Amino acid sequence: MRARAHILLPYAFDIPEGAQFRVGTWGAENYKITFNLPMRVEESENSYNETEVTIDGVKTFKGRALSIDFHKEVFNRQKGGESDPPEEEIFKAANWLLQRIRTVTGSPFISPLGKWDTKWTLTYLNDDGSAPKDEADKIRGRGIHRMDMSYCALTPELWNHINDLPADYETPAWVTLLLDARKLLPEIGPPIVLAAAALETLIKNALGVLAARNNLPSGWWQWMNSRTPRERQPSLTEEYGILLKLLSGKSLEDDTDLWEGFQNIRSARNSFVHEGVARIGKKRQPITREEAGELVQYAERIALFVRGLLPSESQWPIYVCNMKIEVTGRPFRPRVGPTLEN
Repeated sequence: MRARAHILLPYAFDIPEGAQFRVGTWGAENYKITFNLPMRVEESENSYNETEVTIDGVKTFKGRALSIDFHKEVFNRQKGGESDPPEEEIFKAANWLLQRIRTVTGSPFISPLGKWDTKWTLTYLNDDGSAPKDEADKIRGRGIHRMDMSYCALTPELWNHINDLPADYETPAWVTLLLDARKLLPEIGPPIVLAAAALETLIKNALGVLAARNNLPSGWWQWMNSRTPRERQPSLTEEYGILLKLLSGKSLEDDTDLWEGFQNIRSARNSFVHEGVARIGKKRQPITREEAGELVQYAERIALFVRGLLPSESQWPIYVCNMKIEVTGRPFRPRVGPTLEN
């Protein structure tokens, strides 16, 4: 018997029509796994025109869904029971394949997936590909449909704020980095690196502003921040700690929660840059996507803390507009599973 997983991808592979591909079967602990060629997905609604791609003169089709077969003598299909194969095993196999595709093709847009990141189905089939007979206490498949929508509302109030910005206004680098970090979620490493870079850029600028207002001896601040080797310059912890305290009267250490978040961002950033895996402190397990999102939020809160210590003329603008947004209608649902074309 086999359990066929179809996983909708947020990107597509261009595959030559009619080309012959070898199908690989791999042994796992409890299953044999067959990786089929990525498949077309029927998009009956909101379809869009695509450019025509050829490879060596051959037309291609868009492979938008992974198709993976798990082979086993008997699967647990009991209603109300656990998934067989487990959802973790399904996506472990999918990411095993995606990582190899990324390595061989060198395509940076290919990224790992989690069960809540996309729509996927699991369909049970007999060895010959036919559907098993109906049994009242057994299921024939399972799956998850996820829909991700982003909105940017533009109201008269916000439009007025846009027009009120000076003609020469430039968004501070740390604001751009934080927005980019949020955009990269739910990835883990890259958003944390950007969030950490935002905090480094911010504190350098903020301390420079505060130093200028404190009438420090001429050239002293520049000398302290340009000493060589670099190890003789203030560390990021010293900048958010003692230096911020000396120049503003407050330190990030004064807020226990933000200080812990700051240290976790540094730890996760350093382990990702040096080891390739983001971890917090002595925690050996990689942090989750949810934890990565929390760290980006901490970075945004730390930025607001520092902003509050700056003179008003040095504070970057923040706009708050209260509104109620309601979304109705039928969402776009690309069909995955039995409607996939072979």
